[in-house]
Amino acid sequence: MSDNRINNDEDLLSQIDKIVEKWTWERYQRIQKDLLPLIDKSVEKWTWERYKRIRGKHMSYDIILDDLKEELQNMVMCAAGGSSTQREEFDAIIPIGPACRPAHQLKLHNLRMAAFPLDWQMDYSLDTVAHLLETEFFDFFQEVAEDEERTKNLNPGLQKNRHVTDVKNKIVSIHHFPKKLSLEEGQREFHKVMMPRAKRLIDVLKKSKRVLFVCNRSENSEKLGEFLEEVHKIYPHGDFTLINMRDNSDMEDGEPMNIQEMDKEYAHIRDYTFNDTNEIGGISDYWKGSIKKWHEVLKHIALKGCME
Repeated sequence: MSDNRINNDEDLLSQIDKIVEKWTWERYQRIQKDLLPLIDKSVEKWTWERYKRIRGKHMSYDIILDDLKEELQNMVMCAAGGSSTQREEFDAIIPIGPACRPAHQLKLHNLRMAAFPLDWQMDYSLDTVAHLLETEFFDFFQEVAEDEERTKNLNPGLQKNRHVTDVKNKIVSIHHFPKKLSLEEGQREFHKVMMPRAKRLIDVLKKSKRVLFVCNRSENSEKLGEFLEEVHKIYPHGDFTLINMRDNSDMEDGEPMNIQEMDKEYAHIRDYTFNDTNEIGGISDYWKGSIKKWHEVLKHIALKGCME
């Protein structure tokens, strides 16, 4: 580790210490005294050691610090027997593409509840998602084909993998078919990993009442609504929200997000439009999207229950 990174870490720890001091007993003297040990335990979980594993490589320090302030406030509210007014809670949060960005951002914000089969796949439609849910992934990557030319042109970090398409469902995989295995062997290994994930996803949807889907799609709001209609036919007990993070590269970086909302009895859409350009990494990090803009939206979301 360079001296510069060490100094940055020490500076961040110092700032975190100052934030933690604000949440001492003096500030919460109106709350019962036995709250203090609970606050201390919560603070321990949100030290730099936790953040550097999850967010240090992707989030700027100012976002980490702002987020920490909110987390501490939420923890105090939970420990006091209340609930956070900052976050909307869901029983399940599920990324639905069209590629890796939603899963990455949910993971970055501690909202990725489990590994699901579509998390790291690419180029699939909402019709495909609805079909797979209805059929419980019966034909998922059953008929596969490799695009050898695209395999040759994969990014350097993916050179060990094949570019493989689910022919029937029109889904692309660039992470799960290693070149060291034949295409048939890779398909068998793929199913060993993905079919338990598929069962997990179906079980979650069968058991959950409030479900949030997260995507960054170009389809219009009508198409997003049609998708929720189809999902509700499959799981009529559910109440479904869809957050779509729509990219418009013509918008200025600091321009406020345009928000369109649609609400029905069981279907709710929030369609955010903004410049979704990654502001931290280089060209190779384009797929991650704008950390700041996603943070503006996802910081108000939580899985049901207080922070663990």
